[in-house]
Amino acid sequence: MSLARVRALVVIGVLAVIALSTVVWAIIKDDQTKPSTQQACELGTKVQTAIPPAAAVKLRIFNATDITGLATTAKTQLQQAGFKTITTGNASDAVDATAEVRYGPAGVGAAYLVRAHVKNSTATPDDRKDDSVDLILGNDYTTVNITPSGEVKTELERLGKPEYDGEAGC
Repeated sequence: MSLARVRALVVIGVLAVIALSTVVWAIIKDDQTKPSTQQACELGTKVQTAIPPAAAVKLRIFNATDITGLATTAKTQLQQAGFKTITTGNASDAVDATAEVRYGPAGVGAAYLVRAHVKNSTATPDDRKDDSVDLILGNDYTTVNITPSGEVKTELERLGKPEYDGEAGC
């Protein structure tokens, strides 16, 4: 093989490695389907990661199960935990989990507090503009899924720092 061919193969190999690295990096960094902090800031919604007192949280509880009165039971338990502004209703979509907490950029801290109070709940950020938090009770929810008040601080520590799409604040 001639020296010119070897050089050409080396150049093509280096270009292939660069192209492959670029493709892998683009796939990892792709965030087109998730609402980002920057998008929230462009919409004029400030990301609030500070955890408010339970009494300040605007909470809506929706029952996505066939068990009648489950949202009302959860409301009573969460009121005993200090939540004041709570409305209840039935969910239009099913949740195949214990509970799902939905919130926008303005309700990040409040959502973490709700998640700390409801065991095994998952977080689903959305693009709502207000600081309200929705708690959708799923098929795995039972009446014993509320965290005892003495364990809420530990649960908050387990959840970690409140974040909205990996970033916080505008």
